[in-house]
Amino acid sequence: MGKSSKWGVVFKHTRIYVDRLEDDGKALQIQYDYIVDIELRRESNGNGEYRFKFFDKENQLSNIEKKGWIASPIVDVPFNWSGFYPIVNYVDPKGNSRAIKSLGGSTSAFKHSGFDEEIVYVFDKLDQLCLFADWEHYDLYLEKLELEKTVLKLKEKIAELKEKLANADM
Repeated sequence: MGKSSKWGVVFKHTRIYVDRLEDDGKALQIQYDYIVDIELRRESNGNGEYRFKFFDKENQLSNIEKKGWIASPIVDVPFNWSGFYPIVNYVDPKGNSRAIKSLGGSTSAFKHSGFDEEIVYVFDKLDQLCLFADWEHYDLYLEKLELEKTVLKLKEKIAELKEKLANADM
């Protein structure tokens, strides 16, 4: 396959710290909650895919778990010139799974210098999902957000029409 690198992940309070490891990471394994092995699977003309594998302190491929939610220990990260897009399989407390693709980070692939943002995304999304009981609850929340946006647009349109009616020449 392609190039690979290792990154260490540490949790301190509510923050996540990510470090690039200069050696194979085994000597430092105890310092980190997870070691992420990142391998370039394919690349051609600025498009390709990395694979992230999350290992625990015992150097075992390990799910990332929080409040009944689970993130898969294997994350595929396709990329193109506009950015990197981690695809993570999450499982809710009821055992239902769903793959979620990131909308992309703030760095284009052209200026990309590390995987901090993509690694943190896996944990941040898991934190967000922990606010919900399960996927059904999550979907209801997203539906509510969409309806609120629609209501706001309708209120703006009504105000605009009222103003036009008030200013209409008769």
